Amino acid sequence: SRQFLLSIRPDLRTVPSALQRLNTPPAKRRTRALDAGAGIGRVTRDVLLHIVDEVFLVEPVESLLAVAKETATDWRGISERHKHISFVRETLQGLDPRKSIATEKTIGAPLEKRAPSDEGFDVIWLQWCLGHCRDDELVQLLTRCKSALRKSSHDDPSTAGVIIIKDN
Repeated sequence: SRQFLLSIRPDLRTVPSALQRLNTPPAKRRTRALDAGAGIGRVTRDVLLHIVDEVFLVEPVESLLAVAKETATDWRGISERHKHISFVRETLQGLDPRKSIATEKTIGAPLEKRAPSDEGFDVIWLQWCLGHCRDDELVQLLTRCKSALRKSSHDDPSTAGVIIIKDN
């Protein structure tokens, strides 16, 4: 099945991430991701900080969020102050990524003031957390997330934001 996939998308052989295309010009804006239901931040540490500049790590459980805050100073790009993480304690049901998100702590690169047109997310990652939502709550969450995605720039659909779901 790997060969089949590579025959359809040969660019995946050499691209460092399936989320970044080879022929895309460098981004002029800082790229942003939302890691909802992040736990101790493994997805932020091992995936998102490798492909975006800024991550909003959202977790409702204080003990898990505390572990993420304690260990994040050693994550890729944080100690060098190239990347930025905002820690948010919020439930999936209460999360509205379309609005300004109240952060508990931020670390890493200083953030520049954004124009309202530059708001939104390039990636919204939902992994192993959606089972905590009832069906109607899940539909509402995904609707809010869809509205919070960045639109494509320069009429290039490959630059539009994406929602990634990995769940049982």
